[in-house]
Amino acid sequence: MTPDKSCLVYTPPALADALVGAMSTKEPTAARWLEPCVGQGALLSALARCGIASGQITGIDLAEQPEPTDGLARVRRGLDFLAWSKRTSLRFDRIVANPPYLALRELRGPLLDSALTTAVPGTNTTVPHRANCWYAFLCASIGLLRNGGSLAFILPAAWEYADYAAPLRVKICRLFGSVKIFRSTQPLFSGVQEGAVVLVAENFGHGEVSAVSRAEYSKASSMFRAIKSGHSSRARTVPERTTTGAVPEHNMLSDIITVRIGAVTGDGRYFLLSENRRRELELPTAALVPTISRASHLESAEVTRSQWERLRDAGDRVWLFRPSKACLHNQAVRRYLDLAADNGGCNRDALHVRRRGDNWFRVKLPKKPHGFVTGMGRFSPWISLNRDDAMTATNTLYAIRFNNDIDIATRSAWAMMLFTDVVQEQLEHVLRRYPDGLVKIEPGDFGRLRVPTPRRTTGALSAYRDAVESVKAGEMKRATRLATKFL
Repeated sequence: MTPDKSCLVYTPPALADALVGAMSTKEPTAARWLEPCVGQGALLSALARCGIASGQITGIDLAEQPEPTDGLARVRRGLDFLAWSKRTSLRFDRIVANPPYLALRELRGPLLDSALTTAVPGTNTTVPHRANCWYAFLCASIGLLRNGGSLAFILPAAWEYADYAAPLRVKICRLFGSVKIFRSTQPLFSGVQEGAVVLVAENFGHGEVSAVSRAEYSKASSMFRAIKSGHSSRARTVPERTTTGAVPEHNMLSDIITVRIGAVTGDGRYFLLSENRRRELELPTAALVPTISRASHLESAEVTRSQWERLRDAGDRVWLFRPSKACLHNQAVRRYLDLAADNGGCNRDALHVRRRGDNWFRVKLPKKPHGFVTGMGRFSPWISLNRDDAMTATNTLYAIRFNNDIDIATRSAWAMMLFTDVVQEQLEHVLRRYPDGLVKIEPGDFGRLRVPTPRRTTGALSAYRDAVESVKAGEMKRATRLATKFL
């Protein structure tokens, strides 16, 4: 089994030169180099440009098809690096890599076994099943360093927040004499919009640092120069305690919004009505609440009254029977309340109906939702912003309420953060996927997502509308590009 090409992100020459430059400035005589995931050989080419002899470089790649750059090193193809790392006696002074970004749950057989038996340096644990290939490659590579050795890795932003990477984030300061993180908010790769990070860890086994040095750049070219030189005027230290979770620019989604299930009727057959059924029963609209009750009712980035009216006119069950005290005197309402269960009336024995006691007909509603999310659907979840204060939803959907009083543009910007690569990678680990193509997320998992803070809100609503349409069209990369513009 070889990884799908979608998980391989090829290294731009300027970035490859920066990584090699960072590692070669203090190069020991006849240093041994390792490139554990050669791919098309961008890093091998950079090593050649830096004057590193092919005999000093070992390259490993799972793909069997040779590449023109293979002659620049001692390349071994058709080889699982993680399995090889456990049996080789070779040790290296320098390791440079842009590892594959593929969730371990996508692997099978020996490849998965190799990943799950990879030790996490400095701990008594191994790489967990919920992790990603890049984490396993990083752990295995550290284990192949000689005393005093160094490495430079291109990593996804998940390095800074993923729970599965926390053990190494905590220990890495104790393994190296220097640990630096470089991040660019400008995309580094074609088609990949989320800013990546570059980890440069030097002097393995010598000394111990109390904090990670971290620098962030708005331009990739500035970051490349800083990596190559080995220092940055923008660097700041990050205390070890912050490496166990999200960096300050990321937030727990539950700190931004409250997620609740929609209204629980106890007897949907009775409480949810179509317009035709309402007319047949002669119920006044004052005795009902406009409601969305199905995932398919979330058509776009917003829920508006005109959208609801189209659903009503199409015969959908979008009325929730919930009469107020004033409506109890209406004859049609009284007739409907008095119907026997076997004649179209409510099942009063249903648990949630019984819990409401004498007010069994007053379904408890979520507090004026600011938006709705489907717990199960065919697309990555998004927030459909509620533009009608009277609208509610049943428990087939989640009701969203922003914790602070913010305008629609700011709500749109926060909602759009769900489409960033940072969040999409987290979703890969919490979404339940079913054979029929449906995906499901639980409210708790939704609230625990770490989301980046949007840096601007101007134009966010219009962009969010476009982003949701892109998701529905299967164009997640476009949605991610739109979202990244607000970081």
